Amino acid sequence: MISKLLFASIVGLLAHQLVFIRGEWHLLAPTIFSTHIILALLLIGANLQFTGSTKGGTADALALIACYLMSLFTSIAIYRIYFHQLRHFPGPRLAALSKLWHVWQCRDSRNHLVLEKLHQEYGSFVRTGEHSLHAFTTGSSVTTASRSEWNHNLSSRGIWINGRI
Repeated sequence: MISKLLFASIVGLLAHQLVFIRGEWHLLAPTIFSTHIILALLLIGANLQFTGSTKGGTADALALIACYLMSLFTSIAIYRIYFHQLRHFPGPRLAALSKLWHVWQCRDSRNHLVLEKLHQEYGSFVRTGEHSLHAFTTGSSVTTASRSEWNHNLSSRGIWINGRI
């Protein structure tokens, strides 16, 4: 059983490193969730079929699913906090893990107050989500700079870390 649990953990790590680390998977969250539920049910059914024991087969399958999910989410959390391209920008640690932190803070529709508090605490550039930065300006002028001009301005000021966002 230990080798199966280790295998499930390795599959969770590989799922993050080979699949979920690139792209905008949050757009497919319902599909990913339902696919994982279907695969979990298939695993439970297959485990019941091969073991013949209702109690032991279900418990074993749930242990495999738990190991897979724990290693997947742990890998995602470690990557977002320590290895993500935005890791050098200040902001709340929970915001680096998930955009849900910001959504929870703005649950009473006062996003402007949340962002103002973050600006006072962390400065002009604040990480507000796993892939999100918020830039605060004091002037009232609106810039019409292109993306390449914006990137050049950031990199010339030493703000741009590790290439591009």
